[in-house]
Amino acid sequence: TASTGSWDSVSLNSSNKWVVRVAIYFSTLPTVNTELVKLVSGSSLAISFNSSDSKLYPARNLTFGSQGFLVATGQWYVCEMKADSSADPYTLDLTINGTALTQFTFSTTAASDTELRIGVQRTGTADVYFDDILLSQTLGDYPIGDGYVNHFVPTSDISHNIAGAADFRRTLTTTD
Repeated sequence: TASTGSWDSVSLNSSNKWVVRVAIYFSTLPTVNTELVKLVSGSSLAISFNSSDSKLYPARNLTFGSQGFLVATGQWYVCEMKADSSADPYTLDLTINGTALTQFTFSTTAASDTELRIGVQRTGTADVYFDDILLSQTLGDYPIGDGYVNHFVPTSDISHNIAGAADFRRTLTTTD
């Protein structure tokens, strides 16, 4: 969650080509225009929120693209961005819940990014959750698609195994 301009970051290997997928949930919408997912140290390409129309946009330093996606509280949004800052102009493709927005372009010299920031990055208030984050340096991976979790049931440890009586039961019965 984020409030009063709170964000976290992860260091990246330097690259000018990134694909990012992240799920975003708003308990309360940001009170200011802000980046929510931003590549930094180079391109500054981002998934940004515009408080005047409650839409997510592809953007660079709050210069918004031409098409946004209306968001509301109480719902998850799966956002996927394909950022290419290897040449002039930069390009940013953004898909939200399977809807592709108009490509954003920004004219400037090539640059590489070494950090991903996630959270409300401008001074304002909001309650936002981020989950299911995936990064790739292969532009062909876009769109990645919806994520899922593979869960695993252990079959043994140091002193037990799946064949032992009442070991690793998945139900409340004595056998599985």
